[in-house]
Amino acid sequence: MTTGPYSRAPRSLVALGVAATLSLLSEAGWALAPPKSTLIDAGQWAIALLYAVLLRRAALESSETSLSRLRVLNIIRMTLAIGTGCALVACLPPVQRVLPHGPSALLDVASTIVAVSVALRSIVDLAAVHDHLLARAPRVELFLVGGFLALVGVGTALLMMPRMSTGARIPFIDALFTSTSASCVTGLGVLDTGADLSLRGQVVLATLFQVGGLGIVTFIAFGSVLAGRQFSVQHLVNMRTLVQVETMAGVRKQVMFLVGSALCIEALGALALYVALPGDAALSGSRAWWSVFHSISAFCNAGFSLEHDSLVGLRSAFGVNAAVIGLFVVGGLGAPVMRELVRLTHEHARRHLQRNAQPRYIPPMTIQARLALVPTLVLLPLGALVFWLMERHGALAGMPSSEAFVASVFQSATPRTAGFATLDFGAFSDATLLFLTGLMVVGASPMSTGGGIKTATIMVLLITIRAAATGREEVEYRGRVIARAAVRTALSVLLIYIASAALGVLALSLTDAQVPLRDRIFETVSARSTTGLSTGVTATWSTAGKLILCGLMFAGRIGPATLMLGAFRPTRQRARFRYPTAPVILG
Repeated sequence: MTTGPYSRAPRSLVALGVAATLSLLSEAGWALAPPKSTLIDAGQWAIALLYAVLLRRAALESSETSLSRLRVLNIIRMTLAIGTGCALVACLPPVQRVLPHGPSALLDVASTIVAVSVALRSIVDLAAVHDHLLARAPRVELFLVGGFLALVGVGTALLMMPRMSTGARIPFIDALFTSTSASCVTGLGVLDTGADLSLRGQVVLATLFQVGGLGIVTFIAFGSVLAGRQFSVQHLVNMRTLVQVETMAGVRKQVMFLVGSALCIEALGALALYVALPGDAALSGSRAWWSVFHSISAFCNAGFSLEHDSLVGLRSAFGVNAAVIGLFVVGGLGAPVMRELVRLTHEHARRHLQRNAQPRYIPPMTIQARLALVPTLVLLPLGALVFWLMERHGALAGMPSSEAFVASVFQSATPRTAGFATLDFGAFSDATLLFLTGLMVVGASPMSTGGGIKTATIMVLLITIRAAATGREEVEYRGRVIARAAVRTALSVLLIYIASAALGVLALSLTDAQVPLRDRIFETVSARSTTGLSTGVTATWSTAGKLILCGLMFAGRIGPATLMLGAFRPTRQRARFRYPTAPVILG
């Protein structure tokens, strides 16, 4: 555990970092003119100079002599020197004659550089505060809920800034709805992302569902690991619960794997989308930004698109469809499955390369990974077949066989909380919507960016039913006994899901009775499962209806996680007695 005032992140450094961040946000969110812009620039210089002085003092008072931290201090000094040099050069008469607006432009650039350096360095200070709070948190579930609430609040405030929209300022309720949908990686939208949001607003939106998809706690812990911070024992215990690893030694590896693999896959996905996009495609935004935005949105199962009709206009672009499907399927597998697949691939590759050596024993895939992967492998082709059978004379009528095949596969995969669409869901039959609603209930795998009750939960419930039907006392799967706590949690997740979805439909029936019942049910399940699919009624909800959907989206993102964390929390005290068993007749 680190010691010293430097490692504890003095409050003055944290406050200056927050001030620098706010100054940058004010410039990004408002079109400021003199003298306000001049005051902001002067404030950024003052913040940077004071930050450098306090950082140097904290480093001298600290008992640590970390080379990485000294390098950070030197970088800030160099940035201040470069910024000061730019400001002085901008004031020279020759420069003013050649560039009439050069001084002000260079001063703006210089002040922005120093403010960005302070803001980035303050991430380490905020990480220290985060570590301190997490280590003292009485219940990690409450810390998780608080993190998402803070993310939703910050996103709402940012989206309400004037320069985040292309027209009038976004109203509070729409900003709250959009921020909640992005932070909870849902994808339901009351705004046209490509038309109503400026590039700044789109970047904010992408940041929200990137952080919301992987978890704000994971991102802050990732920053702490990169900064070389040491964690306290209590912090590691709580982080082990949040990232679901068995040992405290695996916390760092899990955090690095979660963020590192996500960024690598999103980069590859963006490259694949950039290459696969048709040359004559009419896109909202540049080709590069479109690829990056949709790659992040697909991997995080967010479902946001820059096009007003999602991906309907690119239904015949098979490369784009394949890339998007691959991204949200991989994002929905979850960390346990991904790590197992990476391990098995690596082990089999080593065995293949070492032909002359004695064959290595390769441990089989874990039960956790099997429980999550089997439903995915079954539901994807089965869902495509059922969808084709139901809509071959409806939404798929008149399409070429290859296009109908790709559309069926896409519509089979996207209800598993991806949220993208290549067909008009409002034109589907009631039977098709009911089937897709069932897929939305199942959702993605545990520890993934998706929602729903999770594939592992469905498997545990099915295995439990099999055990009850065959008269077995234990719930068994492939030679292993499923823990009773897992069985109870699976039943609790299903019952809570059904109850909350039913209450959501009832509440929407009271506030928006004019919306057809099938649309109310579909939209409720879509919000509760953080899927983001809609029959086209999202923008028509009343203010009360939007608030209800916000609550459903938040519950869908937080509910299963907090319930499972609480269920698997080790109890400090065990009962010293047992009550007598009472026979109960069911059915």
